[in-house]
Amino acid sequence: MRARSLLSSPVSASTGLGADLGAGLRARVRAFTRDARGNFGMLTALLIAPVFGMAGLGLDHWAASSAKASLEHAADAAALAAIQRAARTLPAPGKDANQARAAGLDAARDQFLANAGRVSLTKVAQPKIEMKIDGLKVLANVEWSGQTETTFGSLFGVRKFDIGGRSQATLSLPAYVKIFLLVDNSSSMGIGANEEEQDRLEKRDGCAVACHLQGFSYRGKFGRYSSYTWARMDKIKTRIDVVRESIADIAERIDGVRIMPDQFKIGLYEFNTNLKPVIPIDDPRAMNMKEVRQAALDMTLATVGGGTNYHVAIREMERLIANTQRGDGSSPTKPLVYFMFITDGVESSTNFDGKTWMKDVNLPNYLPRGKKEWSDIQGFNPDLCQPFRSLSNVTVMPLYLEYIMPKMQGEDMGRFQWIGANLLPRADERFRQCSTDRSLHKARTAQQISDALNAMFQKVIPELPRLRS
Repeated sequence: MRARSLLSSPVSASTGLGADLGAGLRARVRAFTRDARGNFGMLTALLIAPVFGMAGLGLDHWAASSAKASLEHAADAAALAAIQRAARTLPAPGKDANQARAAGLDAARDQFLANAGRVSLTKVAQPKIEMKIDGLKVLANVEWSGQTETTFGSLFGVRKFDIGGRSQATLSLPAYVKIFLLVDNSSSMGIGANEEEQDRLEKRDGCAVACHLQGFSYRGKFGRYSSYTWARMDKIKTRIDVVRESIADIAERIDGVRIMPDQFKIGLYEFNTNLKPVIPIDDPRAMNMKEVRQAALDMTLATVGGGTNYHVAIREMERLIANTQRGDGSSPTKPLVYFMFITDGVESSTNFDGKTWMKDVNLPNYLPRGKKEWSDIQGFNPDLCQPFRSLSNVTVMPLYLEYIMPKMQGEDMGRFQWIGANLLPRADERFRQCSTDRSLHKARTAQQISDALNAMFQKVIPELPRLRS
């Protein structure tokens, strides 16, 4: 019975064995899923491909950025090459703007392609280059585009990156320039450059201003010298010293930036009661900046005269400038002309002939004048600058050195008070009226004088090649 039962019920026997095996398998699966050991390894195996793929894509992006930076530098170099080649071509005999433009375009293209060829895994199209020559201004524009190939990006369907950019550069062409530089060397320019130097002058000579005329001498324990000479011997810096040193520095700067040997001429003149050429504009030394620099350093206060007569000096400068060659700066025979003059804005009829003091009879009256006892002083007359406006290609740029009121005025206290109350408040506007563009260049301290002269000459010194954002 039992045996038959077993034989006749094979399914029952079979089901019992399968149930045991299934239960064991399910137990093992449950145990496996509960066991956290090995999960990190499996996850790493699953993620390793996309992780490395993203890292590779990052490297591709870095390579594209590096290529873009290299091509931007190539475009910058091409833009600069264009304007510099054009600038060198224009002054050449027989060359015109079209030839200069063509030369600039060729230089830019050659420069860009030579540098672009060094950038690996990158295809660059022919750059689009434009040049414009407007008077003495040159502008170059370089636009470029390209593609960088990817190494890992293809895993994500990214086979290339598109890159591109633009660069611009400008340059002022080297203009030929004549500068007429007129410097006030009257006795008031012998005041100490600052309060400390004024104090030193007061202790040394017993006065602070108008007693430093080079030709007016005193007998001291070391011999007979002018008070200005004494000041120089004691290394006391006066206002004229600051001016001459600043001019010398500017001549040195011009010597370093000029492109053609005859590009700049500086005629150096000084005035007090009369005008005196130090280096006339047509003197060969006017082109030699080392000569100009040394002549500026050798300037001193007046030996005779000592007063300030704008009417004589500026009218004579107007005559010289009217008779000189002028133009748009494109050639030595067509130079741009600048008239710069440096003064403290107070006109005085004081005149010293080397022996005695007398009145300057060439000084016409210009209101406001002082009281009867101070009728020898008056303010700057801006009408003197009017004739320059009828002269083509002439720029007038005065530098007003604010008149310094001496700390120790003594018996001249009333005189200086009148100057301060009546002349100085009007000075700024008068010098504005004189300036061609109505700007005011004004200085008081030594540093301000240096800065102001630099700002004035910056309008004359050619602009260096520069990139534009």
